[in-house]
Amino acid sequence: MISNDIEFKKTISSIVVNEKKCKIEVFDLSDMCSRCIIANGLWEPRVCNWLSKKINNLTIYFDIGSYLGTHVCVAQLLGANKIYAYDCNKLVTDKLNNTVKINNW
Repeated sequence: MISNDIEFKKTISSIVVNEKKCKIEVFDLSDMCSRCIIANGLWEPRVCNWLSKKINNLTIYFDIGSYLGTHVCVAQLLGANKIYAYDCNKLVTDKLNNTVKINNW
């Protein structure tokens, strides 16, 4: 569980899907999800593979509990029509919002 009163340095990594790339703001290496993204350019590859078979330009994608927005990035790179993402942790939501800003979405 990530506490809102812990400060993390700003770390930008990349998500890569079908040779398309977007930037994502992650936590430091103490966070397992961030470590995987930094090392592999992806989080939960099986989920991402499944998404790649389901998402197209007609898709309206909802990500409830989106955390850093890794699947939001995947949906965006796959051309989803609309994307709605929500996470209840403000620290995480701030990182998700920064990811949206640095990619000009």
